[in-house]
Amino acid sequence: MPANFTRRRDLFLDAGFSDAEQAIALLYEDAEQLGLVGTKQGVALGIEQSMERAAERVDTMLSAPVRHLLDAAPEWIFERGGDLATLLWLARNLDQSEKFHLGALVFGLASRMWQRGFRRETAAMIRFLVAVDFDYGALYQEAGIAYGFFQPRDPNPLAWKLLDHVETRAQNMASDRLEHLHVLELGCGIGNDALGLLSSLRTASYVGCDISRIALDEHLGRVKPLLDERPQLAHSLIEGDFVSALADRKNAMLQRLNLIYSYSSLHYFSSGELAEIFKLVHEVLEAGVGLFCFAIKGKGSIWDGEGTALYRPDVWINYDGQSRWFPSRTSLAAMIDRHGFEILLHEWHEHWGYSEHGKRDLFHYVICSPRA
Repeated sequence: MPANFTRRRDLFLDAGFSDAEQAIALLYEDAEQLGLVGTKQGVALGIEQSMERAAERVDTMLSAPVRHLLDAAPEWIFERGGDLATLLWLARNLDQSEKFHLGALVFGLASRMWQRGFRRETAAMIRFLVAVDFDYGALYQEAGIAYGFFQPRDPNPLAWKLLDHVETRAQNMASDRLEHLHVLELGCGIGNDALGLLSSLRTASYVGCDISRIALDEHLGRVKPLLDERPQLAHSLIEGDFVSALADRKNAMLQRLNLIYSYSSLHYFSSGELAEIFKLVHEVLEAGVGLFCFAIKGKGSIWDGEGTALYRPDVWINYDGQSRWFPSRTSLAAMIDRHGFEILLHEWHEHWGYSEHGKRDLFHYVICSPRA
């Protein structure tokens, strides 16, 4: 499940709603009425017309204290570090009416953001909150948003660092239990890093997992020449989500994993989903032997600070409507430790032109192993 879904649910739980799914459903109904999303009865209106409708509803559906709160909300959010969950909680406590109108509040906030000139931020917030049918796999076809998803590249440096780490380990340990690598790559995409991982003679089996069928088809074409040279190397692909792949105990290739690898995918997940992913990785890999290797964008990367940090200060709802986490070195190390892993390598790396042409990302490179 994409992070937006779980982060949206968590946001309403943090705001004090006992039934987050019902709150989201009610919000979607209001979005339909305002013309923000298409329905069977009609098509979506332009956002400017929808914001005019939303502004009109504020005066009739919300109490004076809540309206005053909304008047101050854009400054509080964009200049004073406010967040949407706290705003919703305050509004519910200020409103004394029998029926609290969630849609009037949320889209009333959107209309005020729009009027104050935060137009891209408004569109990002609306897409985050109500785009329940958003096709994340289709991002691969949107060149303006998904820069480079289909761009063939050399393997990222982390793939080579990982293989070098494995070789160094083999030289320094009397008994190397990673003589043969059985790899699961989470977010394998079109196979850029797979080319590096499969080039190692230690790699005996490889499973790639990605949400996009289009990417997996491209992946097969890219790695085929290498697989033809090494017919004994087992290779398979999974179209689906990371949690389902890690939890699959029936797939024989997944039962013998000793290396799980992921490049630039984990920042899309909410904290709850990351906890589940780390828990499953810990269960799958042998303590002190198996390796979990990943790269995740950190503070200062492309899109950090773009959009609105409505969810929490280090999670940005970017202009494409997706939410992304940009952790500091300290917060990431603390999370890894909390989930029971020993860090073997943790480095900062600049990566130019990964997300946008000519611009810099900052990546955490991490190699860790489950503690017993």
